[in-house]
Formats: sequence, C-alpha cells, structure tokens
Amino acid sequence: MRLPYLLFILLFLSTFCRTSMIWAQNADQAQHDPPPTGFGEIQLGLSFADAEEALKRDPNFSYRGKADVSMLRNPNERMIETGGLGFIRRAYLQFHDDRLYSIVLDIDGQLMDHYALYTTFVGKYGPPNVFTPDESRWQGETNAFILERKGLRVKYLDTELLDEIRRSGAIDQSFEEMTRDRFLRQF
Repeated sequence: MRLPYLLFILLFLSTFCRTSMIWAQNADQAQHDPPPTGFGEIQLGLSFADAEEALKRDPNFSYRGKADVSMLRNPNERMIETGGLGFIRRAYLQFHDDRLYSIVLDIDGQLMDHYALYTTFVGKYGPPNVFTPDESRWQGETNAFILERKGLRVKYLDTELLDEIRRSGAIDQSFEEMTRDRFLRQF
C-alpha cells in the first residue's frame, strides 16, 4: 500500500524540480537585454547621412565631416574613420549600399580596462555565446556584439548584411587588412 504513495510522491517531486529549473532558466534569460545594435544613436542599419548626423551630435566623437570619410574599392562601400573623445580613441563605421553594417570602437586602454567592460556587458546582456581568450561574443538574431581583448575593441556587426556581402564577394579585404594597407602606404 505504501509503494503507490511513495511512487506518487517521487513523481511529484521530480516534476516539481524540473518545472522549477525551467522557471529559473526562463527568469534568468528574461533579466538580460538582447545584444545591442549600436552605440548611443549610432545604430546598425542607419543611412550614411543619418550616421553622420548622429556622430555630429554625439559628444564621444570628434567627427570632422568629409575629412573623416573614405571611399573603398567597391563603389557601394564607404567608411567613416573618426577620432573619439574620452574613453573612445577611434571609431570606424562601414557602410554597404548606404546602410551601416559595422561599428568598431577602439577603447582607450589607459582610461578603461577589459574587465570593467566585460563585467558590465555580462551584467546587462548575460554570459557571452562565444568566449575565447581573444574575444567575447554576444549573438543576437541579426547582429553580433563583440568585445575584443587585443587592442580593446568593441564591435557591432549586422551579421545578416555581412553574410550577404560576403556571399556576393563585395568584401575583398577584412577591416584590419585595409587599415594595415592604409598605414603601410604612408611610408
């Protein structure tokens, strides 16, 4: 007679524990924001003109207008490279067909450290989807938010548009290769 009661209690407890774990996981996920799609008013998907206006208004950047704009090899590609103020040393915004798809912020390592950024991001966006010694990556549905340890960089990428550009062959060189080539041409 006791066996059915004991089985019922065990079944009830195991169901209750599983349900509690699922609720706890859902509550933990609900506490975190999705990965960001930009910095302040500078958001992925903006047109070139809208991004220029946002840079002019943002006190974190020293945008000088056309002097900071570069045309890349592909006629559909443009890049804004501008100085930063305070915690941001430099910013790079890349456009394809008048749509912002990449924001790279070089953070001043003298004023900010990796640990402070990482703990802030984990507190706000949860643990990263990818964690390596070189980078932490939070993946959204259509974007990626990346903290790089080397060089202390924060990146916002429109992964859908980036994949589309890569498939079409419109990107021949990576951002780092373009910057390296630009530097070497100065000699």
